[in-house]
Amino acid sequence: MTTKDALISYLRENIPKDIKRFLSLVYEEHSKLNVVLLDYEHFPHCIHFKEGMLIRNLMRESGMCDNFTATDLDNTWEEITIRALKLN
Repeated sequence: MTTKDALISYLRENIPKDIKRFLSLVYEEHSKLNVVLLDYEHFPHCIHFKEGMLIRNLMRESGMCDNFTATDLDNTWEEITIRALKLN
């Protein structure tokens, strides 16, 4: 098993269910996760900063990303999350 596969398995088990559900709905509607939504009061909701940060923190906590820079995490969280949630 590669490090990326192990990380995907880790995220699959550790992303909270409500976040999984929300991200699945976002992906279903936009075919990607890194989007900015408008909430019911028309305030921007940036997935990258809120849910994306939660995912990046889980990636850090896993211990499998110790050699990743912040840029590496920013550039990979979406792809890894899509695979972890089996969205494509």
